[in-house]
Amino acid sequence: MEKHDLSKSNNPNKNQDKNIKPPFFNTHSHIFNFDHVHSHFLKGMIPKSVQLLEIVFLLASIAAIFIVCNKINTLWIKFLVIILLIIFISLLIFLIYVTIFQPKLNRILRSVCFRWIIKYLANMSSKKFDSIGRYANLILHSYDLKKGEAKTQEEIFKNLQSYYPQNTKFVTLTMDMDYMVNCKEPQKSTFDDQLEQIKIIKENNENTIYPFIHIDPRRLAMDSEFLEYITKNINSKAFQGIKIYPALGYFPFDRRLKAVYDLALEKNLPITAHCSIGPVFYRGKIKDFAATLPFGGAEFKIIFLDESDALTSDAQNALRRTMENYARTCRFILSCNYSSKIIE
Repeated sequence: MEKHDLSKSNNPNKNQDKNIKPPFFNTHSHIFNFDHVHSHFLKGMIPKSVQLLEIVFLLASIAAIFIVCNKINTLWIKFLVIILLIIFISLLIFLIYVTIFQPKLNRILRSVCFRWIIKYLANMSSKKFDSIGRYANLILHSYDLKKGEAKTQEEIFKNLQSYYPQNTKFVTLTMDMDYMVNCKEPQKSTFDDQLEQIKIIKENNENTIYPFIHIDPRRLAMDSEFLEYITKNINSKAFQGIKIYPALGYFPFDRRLKAVYDLALEKNLPITAHCSIGPVFYRGKIKDFAATLPFGGAEFKIIFLDESDALTSDAQNALRRTMENYARTCRFILSCNYSSKIIE
């Protein structure tokens, strides 16, 4: 019987395998759009705010021109200033008209100027303006400036793919921001829509995208069917992992998450916890958060307030009243740079 050393055999497939590069994985990506975020997300930095700024700018310009006009004695200069004043007033009237009566024309006219501003801001790379650049890039890639409306998640995903090699895989993290203000679900929630859209994208790109479902313990408490929904879609491979975001107003050890952790152990699912500083965090009042009961039957909960010396004296006095009112169920830890700025 002949013996063959397989390690030395000329296997063409083996040589081909050496030339195949392993796929690149982006393990942290988002494709949600402006329809899926809370009104407090990025403090409402969307084009509607630009409209108000345009009107305020024109009003200020008209007031300034009018003041200058009254102080000029030279006839021909005064004539030019009056013409400029008429132009600015006409622009203001036109802007208000298209904003109220011609929304489609308004979007087209504003998009040219707005696109230029956003692209300029998106190129800011210095540390001082880094956050502005990040916000501008978010608008640039998730908002259709020509149409004046949010891009679909599928459009954002295709745009994301264009920046990576052809065989790149994406771990896409969904975001549930419904409870980021007062721990209560808003009247109009778009989280279900976000999940259903990403499930369709998964069906069409089965081996390219690996969605993680965001789980907020407050939704689990308020929606008795949500855990069943999670389990069903994990079993169907619609979602490949779990995302939690404690900065939105809960702790990773919240007992309401135990069933989720048990599910992750049972199904061998990865969990990613996003805890870094960024634009998405709990925006509600400390008093509202303090008023909620401690989790899991604990005697009290701890609220940590960083940079407390930045609070004004009035704000610290208000905080003191909150601390006194909820002393039975809350303990407050305050950190500061200068203890002398903290009231007695």
